[in-house]
Amino acid sequence: MLVLGLLAGFGAGFVVGQRLSVPAPPRAVEIPRPAPIETVPPVQMALPPPVAPAQNVPDPAVVDAPVVVEAREATPPAPKPGPGPAIPAPAVRAATIRFDSRPPGATIYLDEVRLGVTPLTITDVTPGVHQVRLEMLGHDTWRTSVTVKEGEQYFLGASLE
Repeated sequence: MLVLGLLAGFGAGFVVGQRLSVPAPPRAVEIPRPAPIETVPPVQMALPPPVAPAQNVPDPAVVDAPVVVEAREATPPAPKPGPGPAIPAPAVRAATIRFDSRPPGATIYLDEVRLGVTPLTITDVTPGVHQVRLEMLGHDTWRTSVTVKEGEQYFLGASLE
């Protein structure tokens, strides 16, 4: 009985082992590839020269002589006399804003455009009203609006603590 039990155990272990064994990896099979396509050089077409508009050309049915058309260069129209030379508009001088925050490292948004992190100085701010937002992870968001005049310097300090 003991011998039969041992043989049954070995046989069952062998069968179960065969089912749980890792299958052999698939063998590489060469896939046929299509032949390379020959490249054809691009076709270059020569365009006919532009035809000048005909002027005073007689009807060919009436005259049997060959018709000759001369090409003329186009001349630009003469400028119309105006009130005088154009006066350029005065250049708008940009303003400067220096941003700072406590703690430093807050992200600066000017009119919803990310500029960088504090401390930061921006020297090309256009005159007008701008919306400012300073954000820092773990701190309250700081918002304000500032009216900027051309050529002036501004300082914005925010406490996010």
